[in-house]
Amino acid sequence: MTNPRVVLAVLLACGPNDAWVQTASDQQGEIDSAYLVADEPAQVRISELESAFGNTREELTRSQAENLAANELAQVRISELESALGNTREELTRVQAAQQTAELRTESSEQQIQARENSSAVILETLTRLKREVEVYEARMEAYRGSLPIAWVAAALGLTLVGGFLAGMWWLDFLSRRRHGGFRVY
Repeated sequence: MTNPRVVLAVLLACGPNDAWVQTASDQQGEIDSAYLVADEPAQVRISELESAFGNTREELTRSQAENLAANELAQVRISELESALGNTREELTRVQAAQQTAELRTESSEQQIQARENSSAVILETLTRLKREVEVYEARMEAYRGSLPIAWVAAALGLTLVGGFLAGMWWLDFLSRRRHGGFRVY
């Protein structure tokens, strides 16, 4: 009996019933063309499909096992994260309590400071100090009451000189025009 899985290459068709063929191992020979089929036999295809089905089933069981192991690892990781979350929540509660305590202490300290600042002794001391400063400023103002700042005096003098010069030029122009019948003679 011949192997039904031998792949042959048809080199030459020798008439309607014969063909010259070559195998993969370079053996050549003549064969009846009725034995040549272009498609694989059904038995070969079935055995290939059964083999592929077995391989697929093995891959499926292997994948299921890997998924089960990964699922167990994920469950362990989830439990670790939940534990860490619980610890973090406890720490957050402690920190919030400490923050509230610190805020209460700060608030009471601020109230004490406010009370001290508002005490009448501080107010009286500030008031007397301000009265002394006002008296000093009033004495300075009395000393300079009749005097003018030098910058003001200089500005007024400059404006007066410029104004006088311009008025003089105008007056001369007026007299010259009156004398010469409205013409400028320079």
